[in-house]
Amino acid sequence: CLFSQILALPVGIISILTVIGYFYEAPPLMLGLDLSTAMALHTMLLFIALFFGILCCRPGCGIMTLVSSDAIGGKLIRRIFPFVFLVLITLGWVKLWGEKAGIISNEFGISFVVVGNLTFMLLYVYILSFWLDKADSEREQAETYREMGSEVLQVLNEPGPSSDLIPRALKILKTRIGFDAVGMRLRDGDECPYFFQEGFTQDFLLAEKTLIERGADGGVCRDKDGNVSLECTCGLVISGKIDLAHPLFTRGGSFWTNDSFPLLDLPSDQDPRLHPRIQCIHQGYASVALVPIRVKDRIIGLSHLNGRHKG
Repeated sequence: CLFSQILALPVGIISILTVIGYFYEAPPLMLGLDLSTAMALHTMLLFIALFFGILCCRPGCGIMTLVSSDAIGGKLIRRIFPFVFLVLITLGWVKLWGEKAGIISNEFGISFVVVGNLTFMLLYVYILSFWLDKADSEREQAETYREMGSEVLQVLNEPGPSSDLIPRALKILKTRIGFDAVGMRLRDGDECPYFFQEGFTQDFLLAEKTLIERGADGGVCRDKDGNVSLECTCGLVISGKIDLAHPLFTRGGSFWTNDSFPLLDLPSDQDPRLHPRIQCIHQGYASVALVPIRVKDRIIGLSHLNGRHKG
């Protein structure tokens, strides 16, 4: 594989050299022999296609291993090579055009090409540094999530009741991800109070003490099936009455948003919630996640994760 790719390199280099010669309107490529002739354009293009075909037919071996890699090195090469190739050819053509037009001298043209190369390369490297910084941040974030997931699974796999293990797992999520408040609601008869919470204010907990919809007489409201009607988004998730067509709900029955404030402007005819209280928004929580807790096919509560930051 590597041997065939190395043998193909001279073919590719000569073919590309000849194409650039055509582009620059240079004299035919000569080898210093009386029998030498110019290479036809279609011949050059076929040789270039053959060259890249040999390289790409087995991208996982030889010199193509790094080029086709999904690692940071492969991504970097695929971004640098085309740009460098295009800039060098373009600046060389501008130099030749300026000299033929009598606008610049050969010495100035060489200076122009050198300065142009330096300028474009430095600018491109500067732009790439932002991409590399983002890629490195994503890598660190993914590594943090893996470690956090392992830590959470280790806690959940410990012996003991779920009512003790889930709060510990939520504390890990709060600390590692940076949530400002976490809580867990569990069904208790018709009610679904916070069994565990950390970070919520007393005013919030008082307002969210019950999810039950009550009539003017104080009685419990029920739906047509006799189930207790639960208010706001928590009530939707616990009741399992989510709208899968809504982008903020997942197929697993969870609700999540990285920017809750636009929900204030949601028209009532488009709002799937029953009597939305928007306490999370009033408390300044931009990021909200509500994940149902299930026992077999029955929802017995939810995990509540809130953050004041967006995203």
